[in-house]
Amino acid sequence: MNTSKEHALELFPRDVDALIAEIGLPAFAGKQVIDWIYKKQVTSVDEMTNISKEKRLLLEERLFFRRSKCIKTQKASDGTIKKLFRGIQARSRQKL
Repeated sequence: MNTSKEHALELFPRDVDALIAEIGLPAFAGKQVIDWIYKKQVTSVDEMTNISKEKRLLLEERLFFRRSKCIKTQKASDGTIKKLFRGIQARSRQKL
């Protein structure tokens, strides 16, 4: 089992699902974690209040949070805003 901590904001939903399976949590917990990370934009596992304390402790051992730096913003004619973030490991990610 991989025990290194991963930056929560650099995980794709499929990565979250894989992490959930790896630490032995039920599949529905992946949807909960994804909701907290991407929709509610929490900054710690402790804020994930619909996940049991026991499960949060397991997640805390594997995830960390630190905001990425936005390095470029583009606005399309239809109003869509695209942002490019510099990742923790010098990878870049786009978000619409």
